[in-house]
Amino acid sequence: MKKMIFALVAMVMMSVSAMAQNDKGQSATIERLSRYLELTIKQMEPVKKAMMQFAESQKSVENLKPEQMAEGWSKVLSSHRRTMKKILDGKQYQKYDAMLNNTIKNNTGQHDAQKAE
Repeated sequence: MKKMIFALVAMVMMSVSAMAQNDKGQSATIERLSRYLELTIKQMEPVKKAMMQFAESQKSVENLKPEQMAEGWSKVLSSHRRTMKKILDGKQYQKYDAMLNNTIKNNTGQHDAQKAE
């Protein structure tokens, strides 16, 4: 589990820093996510804020001591999932959660991505 979390942290940190360098990249990512989840106009801004908060929280995990990173990442991921669950309807959240789990699985080589809840 720790190996999976560290690999996910590394992958996400690379994508976050790439997005931070390019506002167009962040907008494009949010737009793709919006289309995939079929967000309503009302959901767009809260999702954008949640994703920005997720990116900021990931940065804070990067500053933790190595022995604290797994727990820190688990807390960040759990918090993000709770936030997204409040914004999205049931079908949208299922799609988002599946996408997140697939991202974890694809970037860690694991066959079963476990939730950090």
